[in-house]
Amino acid sequence: MDVIEMDKTDEHFRLVYDTKGRYVVHRISKEEAAYKLCKVKKVQFGKGGYPLLN
Repeated sequence: MDVIEMDKTDEHFRLVYDTKGRYVVHRISKEEAAYKLCKVKKVQFGKGGYPLLN
């Protein structure tokens, strides 16, 4: 989903959801940080308050 870049350490991370709807941070390379996996057009919340992305 979103890419997080740390300029001082030159590290790149991708912020994604796990199977339980929590955010997880994955370290990625500089080349992989250049593109996005998908585009979120709409965010809704389901039963129990977990996010649904369209």
